[in-house]
Amino acid sequence: KKKGKVKKLYCVCQKPYNGDPMVQCDQCTQWFHCECVDLDPDEAEDIEIWVCKDCEAKQIKKGTWNLYISLL
Repeated sequence: KKKGKVKKLYCVCQKPYNGDPMVQCDQCTQWFHCECVDLDPDEAEDIEIWVCKDCEAKQIKKGTWNLYISLL
């Protein structure tokens, strides 16, 4: 048997890169398919800083979200 190349999994969907537009979280540096995080791919190109829902929730829980936003 030949061993296939293991593809890296991304996003909340845990699927590999498939050529569709993706966005990177500026906090955890994980990549997400735009479609999975409800981002218009054309608008995503203009976003300078983007934070995923998990990182956003962690910041809110720690009470540092407003500080984080103010630094943007």
